[in-house]
Amino acid sequence: MKIRILVMNGRRLVQKEQEGKWVTEKVKKAVGIKPGIYNIFLAKDAACNEANIFIGTIVHEDENYFYQKVDKEFIKHDKSLFDIKSALGKRITIEYQNKTAHLSQNSLKESKKVVH
Repeated sequence: MKIRILVMNGRRLVQKEQEGKWVTEKVKKAVGIKPGIYNIFLAKDAACNEANIFIGTIVHEDENYFYQKVDKEFIKHDKSLFDIKSALGKRITIEYQNKTAHLSQNSLKESKKVVH
């Protein structure tokens, strides 16, 4: 089943493809998520077997996974590896080392360059 997130006008629509058409399942506030279409059905599983770092915004979460936008890709992280309930709309860093996941939240100030 294909799922995408459509963000516009301050709202986040969760849509599923049914019979070739996108049907809206839920509508919620889009706190911290930029407007756009997020095709999370293209998400890749996070590689846990070697050191990998993923920095980006969590654009969707379901019962089992966090979906993170990293550059132009979507990465799917297993929620059972983390001790947080929700990270939706937050810019975070997730690092995998020796099959262990480490999460830290990035502030917007840390991600911007200061030009004098």
